[in-house]
Amino acid sequence: MAQRWQKSGMPNTREGRLVYASPEELTAWVGTERGQKEPIHIANQGEDMIADLKLGSAMFADNRRIQNRSP
Repeated sequence: MAQRWQKSGMPNTREGRLVYASPEELTAWVGTERGQKEPIHIANQGEDMIADLKLGSAMFADNRRIQNRSP
């Protein structure tokens, strides 16, 4: 599958049978592929995903409260 994505422009480096890609390049590529104004964040192994999930949940809850207040 990585070979197919590489043909469509995914940034990566092949070393024999192995394929490598930097998280920064992948983030930028995924964002532009989906037509986003800002790139999508791709998590790295050492990141605190719980904190990100809590932040996203709080933003979602705030947005729902605002929508429920509107007539």
